[in-house]
Order: sequence, then C-alpha cells, then structure tokens
Amino acid sequence: MDKLNLFFTKIKELSFIQRIFSWGAIRSLSYDAFEEFKSLNEKINQQGISKDETNTKITQLETENEGLKEKVIDIEKREIKKETQIEVLNKSNSNLNAEKLELEKKVSGFEKEKESRDSNYENKIAQLNEVKTNLENERKRLSDERISEQEEYLKKMKVLWQEHQVS
Repeated sequence: MDKLNLFFTKIKELSFIQRIFSWGAIRSLSYDAFEEFKSLNEKINQQGISKDETNTKITQLETENEGLKEKVIDIEKREIKKETQIEVLNKSNSNLNAEKLELEKKVSGFEKEKESRDSNYENKIAQLNEVKTNLENERKRLSDERISEQEEYLKKMKVLWQEHQVS
C-alpha cells in the first residue's frame, strides 16, 4: 500500500519538467504500484469469495438452526403429550389402586362372613348331631320301656293265666 500511495503522491507533486525528464523513475514506481494494486485487488477478491462462503455457511447454519428449532418444538410437544399420558396413567393407576383396596376390603368382609357362616354351620351341625343322638337315645329308652312294659304285661298275663289254670 506504501508504493501505491507513494506513486499517487509523486504524480500529484510532479511538475511539467519532471514529467519530461523523470519519467523513468515514475514508470518504475508505477510498475511497483501496479503490482501492489493487483495484490490488493486479489486480496479483495479473496475476501469477497470468503465473504460469499461465510454468507453461504451462515445461510446453511440458519437453515439448520430453523430445523433444530422445529425439532425442539416437536420434542417439547411430544414431551407435553407424554407428560399428559403419564398423568392419565397415574390417575388410572391411582383409581385402580383405590378399587383394588376396596375389593380387598370386600373380599376380607366376604371371608369373615364365610368364616362366620362356616362356624355357625359347624355349631348347627354339632347341635343337630347332639339332637340326633338325644333322639336316638330317647327312642331307644322309649323302645326299651315298651319292651319292658310288654314283658311285664306278658309276665302278668302269664301269672294271671297260671292262676287261672290253677283255679
């Protein structure tokens, strides 16, 4: 950049006489300035290309960013949906647990009632067996009484018959 500035400064300061007689030095300085100009022009072009590449990359990254934002939104929606499902399942689980406890209480009540019925049944069967035994004993006693009454009657009749035959 120095040679280019020097060249333009010399051109501005050149007088008419210097233009005629010092043209060789200015020409040499112009070649150096032109080389520097080409170098600067090439750098500008490279920076333009670099800028275009950077802009392309930025556009690409913005596109990716938008896609990722959409994915994040989708994941957040799915998360909300899953949380809602979890809440529903937790409520269902809670209701089922409550129902289970209620049914267990009913089963326990039915088992107690069955035990009570079984105990009552056993008691009634025991009472029935006792009544049966008493009835059988009573029947046997009554039968034995009748037999003994019959025997006694027959004995009396025998005695009476014998008395009758003797008389």
